[in-house]
Amino acid sequence: MIDSIINEIYQISYEYGFDVFLIDRTENTALIRFGFTPQIFFQVYINIIKEKLNFALVVGDERIYGFDGEGGRYHKHPFNSPQSHLFTSEKKELHEFIRDSLEILKEKGLI
Repeated sequence: MIDSIINEIYQISYEYGFDVFLIDRTENTALIRFGFTPQIFFQVYINIIKEKLNFALVVGDERIYGFDGEGGRYHKHPFNSPQSHLFTSEKKELHEFIRDSLEILKEKGLI
């Protein structure tokens, strides 16, 4: 699972012209940061033991939007309230999260 997500991140990065800034990996976990700059980036956290896959859009030092999944349960951190946890039955794929995040960044004039 970790290898396939890292490969997907490299494909997305190539497609959009993102840089990969960080890959911190163990046997069961990975933290990957990629995006425009070290101040505007996407973060993906994977923990295969906990069945966890978290996506975050980070500007500066703050998550401004996110989507998390653990053990088949999912919740969003909406842009207008990124500290909130809005539970949902829908799973969000990484490509979809990136597209949504790009729209937020465009609307806010950050890209």
